[in-house]
Amino acid sequence: MSFIQFLYSHIPTSVVKKKKHRYVLFGINKGVKIYSELIFTQILGVYEREFVNRIRNNFKHIDSCLVLGMHNGYTAIELSKIYPDAKVIGVEANPNLCADIEKTLDGLRNPNIFLVQKRIDYGVSKFRIDNDGQGMVAKVGVESGDTDNQSSSDNSINDPLNPPVKFSELLKECEPLLASKKLLLMDIEGFEEDIFDNEQPEIFTLFDGICIEYHSVEIKDKYVMLFEETLGNSFKLVFCSDGSLPSRREGNGHIIASKLG
Repeated sequence: MSFIQFLYSHIPTSVVKKKKHRYVLFGINKGVKIYSELIFTQILGVYEREFVNRIRNNFKHIDSCLVLGMHNGYTAIELSKIYPDAKVIGVEANPNLCADIEKTLDGLRNPNIFLVQKRIDYGVSKFRIDNDGQGMVAKVGVESGDTDNQSSSDNSINDPLNPPVKFSELLKECEPLLASKKLLLMDIEGFEEDIFDNEQPEIFTLFDGICIEYHSVEIKDKYVMLFEETLGNSFKLVFCSDGSLPSRREGNGHIIASKLG
């Protein structure tokens, strides 16, 4: 057991879950999971790169990439470098991040990256802007012990001129940009579960590859079952990480599935 795992195992879950307590414990990190092994790969800048490299190794030819959860644009930009002839459509719900992404893309002058400001919503989860992280959109849920920021729920990102959509509706909107060999990447802070629970499984067969960042090992098990059983005739799992802290049933990790044939 590493020192970080040892430290993590001795911090009560009730403390770990509350960001205000993590701020006191870990100072300037403002709640970043420094007790997680993830922090080291994030500091070194290799966490996302490892994921992108696995995508490169498993999908040699892609014509279009749909990135749900563009965040700061890093992954979308890397995919545009791997597949320079492909269209990369990045979807982001947070308007503050979208403004920053637009500035980044203007500087790059890359005509193949398209930003779509949309929030996928089925009315089953509450949203908030994660102000103690990187401004990402995150879930609010009492069951997860995450009650610190419930006051800034979905009202903070509701936009009458840009209403939320379902994933199937988003695909129709993006259809002109989606070419034949399609890759779907989801890093949407747990909201991918809402998509899988509310859409017909057949909708995923439109893609040649599906890449997911999961946020708990329990959810990972659910997605593995989805690809091995429900979509087993269409996809095969080509990569599945254990998660950064599998002993606690928590921690980020990645799943990559490739379409058969």
